[in-house]
Amino acid sequence: MLAELTHVDFEPQLHTTFALQLNPQEALPLELTQVERAPQQGPGRLGFSLIFASDRRGHLPQRTYTLVHPALGALELFLVPIGADAVGMQYQAIFG
Repeated sequence: MLAELTHVDFEPQLHTTFALQLNPQEALPLELTQVERAPQQGPGRLGFSLIFASDRRGHLPQRTYTLVHPALGALELFLVPIGADAVGMQYQAIFG
């Protein structure tokens, strides 16, 4: 399913919450704050990135996490911490 998703699938989910599963009993809420389309670089799927925001101080290491969303279900996304803002940490997922 992940290989079939495009920016169009995520744009309606802007400013909604995804639950990043830390373990079977604990989840970290992440808000989808940006969906950025990449320039087209040939045939195939248009690349895009997602920016998520957390209100938790500190950061999680970059790796693949399970994120659960009411409309999209469970997604395995490789997240990279990209920096803190005034509220908490931001994470990015890139689709090529």
